[in-house]
Amino acid sequence: MIATADPFTAVHAAALFLSDLSTADHPASVEIAAAIQRSLRTHGGSNGCAAGVAAVYGDYPELAVPRMRWARALVERRHGVEHCHGVERRHGVERRHGVEHCHGVEHCQGQETLALAA
Repeated sequence: MIATADPFTAVHAAALFLSDLSTADHPASVEIAAAIQRSLRTHGGSNGCAAGVAAVYGDYPELAVPRMRWARALVERRHGVEHCHGVERRHGVERRHGVEHCHGVEHCQGQETLALAA
């Protein structure tokens, strides 16, 4: 299964990927935020970070894959995103097939409808 990230997660994961933090580190949330900001400044924003990630994947794919998994996991954990059996949960809100489910109510494009009980 290929998991896709929302643009916010993708940009922050790319910036963290290029940061000076080690995958052996267990950084606090403020350290993660600082590392992301430093990388975004150093690499000229999200486009520069994307180019940097692409270069590393081209040169060192065997190192890039585990590092990106690490970076994405830290970013998702920092922002309260969990993945369980293909369902994304962000701060208690589930997302299935592009529709958010929270407290038994289905939210779709800003409109609420009652979720049907199975």
